[in-house]
Amino acid sequence: MAAGDTVGATAALRRAADVAPPEASVERARILALLAQERMIAGAFRDAERTALEALEVTRACGAEAEPEAIHVMTTLAVVRGWGDDPESALPLLRDAAARARAAGLVEEWWRAVANEAVVLELLGRPTEAIDVTFASMAEVRALDLDAVYGNLLGGNVAGILVDVGRWREARELSLRALDWSPAGIPFVNAIL
Repeated sequence: MAAGDTVGATAALRRAADVAPPEASVERARILALLAQERMIAGAFRDAERTALEALEVTRACGAEAEPEAIHVMTTLAVVRGWGDDPESALPLLRDAAARARAAGLVEEWWRAVANEAVVLELLGRPTEAIDVTFASMAEVRALDLDAVYGNLLGGNVAGILVDVGRWREARELSLRALDWSPAGIPFVNAIL
């Protein structure tokens, strides 16, 4: 996925799901969670939701051992629902995923959940809440001394929302700070825009 080969990533993940033993296992949960995420990124939301629900079933069968995979797939499912017919249903999933990730010390998963919560809040027409959630998360990562990466990623993400509500000075400051960090990929695009 990261290399930009969506077709190859989908094929590899589908093949992995096909050859993995059908019994519930952390490995199967991880494969399905990654496949659901890839399908979500590709915009194949029905396929992503179906795969995410299957992954959640597997994580439940595995219990605490598959907590990272459960958190990951909850965020993916929430994003799919956020862009679907009932975007409000995404918020409890994202908040639960963020809380569970925080409790488990899974910073990447926590960041992914809170960043997507802001996206869903913006989709729901609640930009002020999206900004508040993001700023609270930025303060939290600053307190954890993780601001260079996660704070800048969150700042680059929220800059567009700040522009939309007319808070241009804050958007500019966050974008410049994120660009000083020299991001690559989507964080760079978000910050530069």
